[in-house]
Amino acid sequence: MQLGLYDPSFEFDSCGVGFAANIKGVKSFKIVSDAITMLENMEHRGATGYESNTGDGAGLQIQIPHELLYDETLNFGFDLPNPNFYGVGMLFFPQNNFIREECKEIIAQSADKLGLKILGYRPVPVNNIDLGNLAKSVEPVMEMLFVERPFDVETDKDFERKLFVFRNYISHQITSVTSNDPIGFYVASFSCKKLIYILTSTNNFPEFTGRICPAPCEGACVLGINNLPVAIEEIEKNIIEIAFEQGFAKPRIPQYRTDKKVAVIGSGPAGLASAYQLNQAGHQVTVFERDSEIGGLLRFGIPDFKLNKNIVERRVQWMEQEGVEFRTNVNVGVNYSVEELNRNFDAVVLALGSTVPRDLMLPNRDAKGVHYAMDFLIQNNKKVSGIEFYEEELNVKGKKVVVIGGGDTGSDCIGTSNRQGAEVVYQIYYKPMQPTQRDETMPWPTMPMTLQVTSSHEEGCERKWSVNSKEFVKDENGNLTGVRLVEAEWTKDADGKWNLYTEKPNSAFVIECDYAFIALGYTHVEQKGLVEALDIHLDPKGNLIGNNKEFLTNQAKYFSCGDARKGQSLVVWAIAEGRDCAKKVDEFLKG
Repeated sequence: MQLGLYDPSFEFDSCGVGFAANIKGVKSFKIVSDAITMLENMEHRGATGYESNTGDGAGLQIQIPHELLYDETLNFGFDLPNPNFYGVGMLFFPQNNFIREECKEIIAQSADKLGLKILGYRPVPVNNIDLGNLAKSVEPVMEMLFVERPFDVETDKDFERKLFVFRNYISHQITSVTSNDPIGFYVASFSCKKLIYILTSTNNFPEFTGRICPAPCEGACVLGINNLPVAIEEIEKNIIEIAFEQGFAKPRIPQYRTDKKVAVIGSGPAGLASAYQLNQAGHQVTVFERDSEIGGLLRFGIPDFKLNKNIVERRVQWMEQEGVEFRTNVNVGVNYSVEELNRNFDAVVLALGSTVPRDLMLPNRDAKGVHYAMDFLIQNNKKVSGIEFYEEELNVKGKKVVVIGGGDTGSDCIGTSNRQGAEVVYQIYYKPMQPTQRDETMPWPTMPMTLQVTSSHEEGCERKWSVNSKEFVKDENGNLTGVRLVEAEWTKDADGKWNLYTEKPNSAFVIECDYAFIALGYTHVEQKGLVEALDIHLDPKGNLIGNNKEFLTNQAKYFSCGDARKGQSLVVWAIAEGRDCAKKVDEFLKG
């Protein structure tokens, strides 16, 4: 149904942070009401949980509504001092009455020890009619805790700091009391200025996506119609990093365990997301990785100047604390048999990635100096991390480099070549240069296919568009000396896209180079070894078959997700795939 400028086809899965405000600074209930309406109409990719009406949730942060709370707390036998002279905590308690009262006793003792006076509690009204049974079974009892500001605390900032210490102190003290409770205890917020109605991200790893995602959500931002979009990726990164620094983000140790064991083969973003979700569901999860470190292409395929490896290692350490077991240098199907896999695990998730690179079969492809881009990037990551490697060293210092392909991997090769000290770096593109702004072929809210200029390009690179590779040139010793190219002439098809191609006569030329890196993406999952041993059925593109609804392969208890199932895609899709697959594995294990 067409509604003015809106059309349902504009709908995309996007994530971000929004706000509602009065531009004149006037407080009103309408602002909260509008924000709730916005929240109700948001749908986040991966938000649905193990039931269709159970999800990770979303929430609001608002200023403390002093007038409302003053009237409310009178009903509970206490009154509030002036604004900023009290703090409010949003506390999540277990459903068990006895444990809840024990928690409150610890809170009282902790407040006395830290010189704080508790004014009282206010139960938070809830309406859980739309919650699924799973959500209701672990729904916490929510209460507000009011604490008076001590006379010797002079500034709001000092009071905020004291409340932060109090929040962490009681969380630590109560852990032992609630360790065996399925809900546990959690302080969503504690402040003299704001209330946070808890928002749990549907993205397991915002510290990854905030750095390496191409941010298609920014392309769907309404500001992008006639201006620059909201910098969602940068906001996402800063929110999670502040949460890490301030201690807001903490490992979530499951409060109960099932007797089911799950193996996740592959530790890229899909495998890690699946492992995280299944571990939180209480299952015993083991992640197998054939490389020496956990992370897949996050660890070895992306340069440190885009994703520092301590970011990956931090998350892996957290997941270990939460109970996930990681086993490296294990190539399942080679040094860990399929028979062992079947014997030791109740379910298996195949998150093998799409690792077979797309080749460029030109004359003299065997020239010394022609390599896949990922071979170059993986080796350099190992060098930076001090990890031993046994392949021929690829060092482009003082060399001429040609990068064939215009995507992120090609850009990473440019940045890495510059850091190694290449003499000159070329990047060649098959199609014409993209426009710098949206045109009629890329209407909002589609992701604009505009010219991308990365930090690697800015550091130094000569880019050539509308050229087609024809031949690798080598000398009598087999060493690469150049790439023979021909200029391409493009015309637009009926849809206004550059799809009609011819070679320009007498336009051949050679770019001299010592190295050529092929960065043309990936074709499908690696099929030799484990996939063949399991006899997993493949789709026409060579990917593992596991439909969108069940993620189950043709083999009982074997599931597939991520690039191995979907084909080469974005990190946000890999995370969503891992989460959705985990939901189906959990349903399978519960019968």
